[in-house]
Amino acid sequence: MGYFREKGLHLLHWSEQYTKTDMVYLAKGGGLLGLGQLVSMSAGFIMALLFANFLPKEVYGTYKFVLSVTAILSITTLSGMGTAVTRAVARGFDGTMDEAQRTKTRWGLLGSMLSIIIAAYYSLGGDMVLAFSFFTVALFMPTMEAYGVYDSLLQGKKEFGTSIRYAVISKILSIVAVGLTIVFTNNVVLILLAYFLPFTGMRFLFLRRVRNKYKSNDTQEEGADSFGKHLSAIGVLGTIAGQLDKLLVFHFLGAAELAAYAIITAPIDQIKAFADNISKIALPKFSQQGAENIGHTIWRRMAVLIVGLAAITAVYWFISPLVFKIFFSHYTAYTHLSQLFGLSIISFALFIPLQILQAQQETKRLYVVNILTSTIQIGLSIVLVISHGLVGVVTARIIARLINAIIYMITLRTALQK
Repeated sequence: MGYFREKGLHLLHWSEQYTKTDMVYLAKGGGLLGLGQLVSMSAGFIMALLFANFLPKEVYGTYKFVLSVTAILSITTLSGMGTAVTRAVARGFDGTMDEAQRTKTRWGLLGSMLSIIIAAYYSLGGDMVLAFSFFTVALFMPTMEAYGVYDSLLQGKKEFGTSIRYAVISKILSIVAVGLTIVFTNNVVLILLAYFLPFTGMRFLFLRRVRNKYKSNDTQEEGADSFGKHLSAIGVLGTIAGQLDKLLVFHFLGAAELAAYAIITAPIDQIKAFADNISKIALPKFSQQGAENIGHTIWRRMAVLIVGLAAITAVYWFISPLVFKIFFSHYTAYTHLSQLFGLSIISFALFIPLQILQAQQETKRLYVVNILTSTIQIGLSIVLVISHGLVGVVTARIIARLINAIIYMITLRTALQK
């Protein structure tokens, strides 16, 4: 084993002259994250199978609608605080995590109040399924996201193995809970409870464990709280843009069509989650480097990544018909739309510019870029879903993602040349 390990390290060091990247660090972190993502993708696939084969389309569509609204309401929990914590911890300020958790909880109460208002609206309209669903969301809103801040500390300390282990445990418990619920009932409220309870409970336990084992000081980075709030504000339009397509499909095309849309986009979103995981490795590294050092190697890295994503796109294009035929037989009529949506995989390269801009605290540029890209996506979604249905909303997401990637790359080039 020692011989093969030595040869592997030698090969990784040799490849660095071409990739201009710390390949040993990437292989170690990427291997762990890859394992975690493999579990996550398997879990997502199993969940999609259960939803597609055990639930009526209308029930699945309603469930996805509630989760989309929940994602928008979670804006109040200040998602940008996680990035601020990771950046601060990478620089030695572990105490930033506790303040971030308290801040996220306080702001999350606003999301709960909004969810209760939505529940009251549907109750007055006589839709008790959605009324009870959003009341359930209100119960978990302040805590579920706030407890998850432990993972940001682990990312900042490059404890990727622990991060993945905790994520896998949470994911498995969630699959078991939701899976058993789906098999025995079509009740949306019970399915939501089965989804929220395991995640919230495990995140609470992991937060306590990480605080006791990994947090080495109570020092807070000055300005981290403000930076986290800025990042959260920057992401508001992006979050709305990312969920608006589902809300439009639900209201204009119906719950059944939203279920189909969820199946169409699920495989690509799992691939995107894998790219997002790689970005978790990149952020601590970029936070410790100056813009000049990053600028020397970044474009070669981007080129390698784009070639790899293009290859993944081609593979997905060929295998998706077989996947739909075998596993999602009720949705085979939508196979061509999933193939079409696969073209957006290339746009996942934008995570590198995004992570660099965040690591370098390019707040003003992030504001401008996010407003611009989100506005484009929102506009395309509204126009195309109303005029062309599911084909329109899929096309809107493809165009928006590709435009967004180009805008982020141009912005990064400008930032590195300042």
